[in-house]
Amino acid sequence: MKAAARIVYQKGVFALTLDAVAQEAEISKGGLLHYFKSKEALVKAMVEYTSESYREGVEQRVAHEELEKGMWTRSLIAETFEQAYDEEELNASFLMAVAMKPELLEPIKNAYKHWQQKIEKDGLDPIEASILRLAIDGLWMNKLMGLYQFDESLLHHVYERMIQKTMMMKPDTENKQEEETKDE
Repeated sequence: MKAAARIVYQKGVFALTLDAVAQEAEISKGGLLHYFKSKEALVKAMVEYTSESYREGVEQRVAHEELEKGMWTRSLIAETFEQAYDEEELNASFLMAVAMKPELLEPIKNAYKHWQQKIEKDGLDPIEASILRLAIDGLWMNKLMGLYQFDESLLHHVYERMIQKTMMMKPDTENKQEEETKDE
């Protein structure tokens, strides 16, 4: 099933009809229905695939981070930025899921819950790290919805500043003090 889903994604399908999806993927509607019994099944597979790709991208970045403090926040910012500007077709599955059946977004909701927990224990001020996460989500949503086309230079500087903030941010001493108090 994932192989068929990848074919659809690589072709940049935004269509909501199975006929259009099959045509764009250059397979018969019957072939498409062999893998996806309905439009909902197709959108569910797209969300799952996109969510898994996103999750793997963040975790790969974390694994390659040299600086432990802020590694989850930086990795999420970098992967979200890349997904927003390099994977537009994949991200369309989220819009289709919201329009069709919001429960289909559970895989990405679970990933965000996991990431937020990691960000809050990332060695940074959890409020500042959460603000950065929300800012990158806003950039992603802006791109997905086609709300405003930023100048590429400005966008690059915004991204760089967000990454810099994770490296310059003071450590989260408040949470460390609370943990030390609990240990005593």
